[in-house]
This record gives sequence, C-alpha cells and structure tokens, in this order.
Amino acid sequence: MITNSFKDLPKINTSLSIQLGLNGFSFFISSQQLSSDALTHKLAERSTEKEVIEALSNFILKNEILQQNFAKVTITYTDYIFTLIPKELFQEKRKEDYLKYNVHPLPSDIILHEEVEDTTIAFAIPDLLKEKLEEYYHIDAYNHLSTTLLRYLLKEYRQNIGPRIFVYTYQDFFYLFVLNGSELLFCNTFPYKSDGDFLYYLLFTLEQLNLDPAKETLHLLNHIDNETLASIEPFIYDIKVPTKAFKNLVHLSNLQA
Repeated sequence: MITNSFKDLPKINTSLSIQLGLNGFSFFISSQQLSSDALTHKLAERSTEKEVIEALSNFILKNEILQQNFAKVTITYTDYIFTLIPKELFQEKRKEDYLKYNVHPLPSDIILHEEVEDTTIAFAIPDLLKEKLEEYYHIDAYNHLSTTLLRYLLKEYRQNIGPRIFVYTYQDFFYLFVLNGSELLFCNTFPYKSDGDFLYYLLFTLEQLNLDPAKETLHLLNHIDNETLASIEPFIYDIKVPTKAFKNLVHLSNLQA
C-alpha cells in the first residue's frame, strides 16, 4: 500500500541520497546489495517551491524503489542561496544576516549551516520543501552542494602545491572553486545560458585572482557539453575531465560522510 510516509515501514540496510533544487532532483540508492544509477528528474526551468513539491511527490509515488524506510537519508540542496563565513567569525544567531548581506533568501526559507574545517557555510532551503521531505523520510542530514564539493576537494587535493581550479556544473549554473592546497581561495556560483556565459565567468574570475589560464589546471568534477569544453580549450590547455567514477560524485560523497 502506498502511503505518504515510509517511516513506519521496516527499516532496510540501505542508504538514500537526495540531491535537489528548484530546477530538478535526483535520488541515489546505495547498499552492499544494491547500487544503481541515480534516478533523475529535471524541470524545464527554475520553478516555485510548490511546483517542485508536486513534482517531487509524484516522482516518489511513481517509483516503488523509493517507497522504503531507509537506514540513512541525506539531503543535498543545490541552489545558490548560500554564503561562506570564516568559522572564527561565525555567530549562529546572525546566520540570517550573513545570507542577507550577499543573497536574498525568502522570509519562509529555513536557514541552516554546516562547517568544513575553518569555514562555515550558511544556506537557505524552502520551509515547505523541507516539510514535504520529512513527511516521507527520517532525514539524517541536510547538506549544501558547496559543502559536499568542498569536503571532497579538501580530502582529495589538499596536498597539491599551487592553485587548482575546479568546476561543477548544475543545469543552468555552475560552481567554481579555486584551492591552493588546503587553502580555499575562491568559491562561488555563476548562471549561464550559453558557452560564452560560461567562458566569461570562468576567465573573469581567474583574471581577478591574477591566475594565468594558460598555466593553470582546470579539473571538471562532472561532464560538460562538448561545445562548452571546446570553448574553454583555446584558453586553458590543461583540463582534467572526469572518469566514470565521478558519475555519482555528490551522492557517494554524502553517503560516505
């Protein structure tokens, strides 16, 4: 029998990672017995939280594999309503103020935060969306995509000497990180509708950081369109493209945390 909540069903030894924002979502199930590709649903454009909730509910109720009481459920919110604060300066009672200074969360948003070494990341998630997720599942953790990616980068690349550039694309915007070993030099998101937009923001950021694109290494954390890649290659010669192991990078990083 299909129900609006699976929390009272027998718990299974399987983990669920949900990655979502206002332009789509994906579900990834992982266990010793089962590990499949992510189930993904993309919206045609950025939608209202009510439209996302309707699409999310329909998707869950149409996919029986998602109708279970999972041992661990982790949410990764992907939208760009977030900001970074040095950990030593962060005050929890002022987390709304930090966000309002840089971005514009809605009054109904819930403000969450998490730490990555000496950095605190505050982010907003729509209250109605959070409530709907908790109707279906026991949620063990809420993460932000920037946090998940930063944790991964600091784990894998902290021994590197010299700046490294990292890009993770997410539908109509992309995340851009610049690290020098364990030092975070830059983290931001940029919207793009064309290859020209993508290239402009990438090269402009490197210029502001006094980095020569011809001498630096760009790491792509997921696959991008061949046309976008071709637009970058005349300016950045050393580009590391992802392997198959990166396919479910965000989901796997969350479940291993």
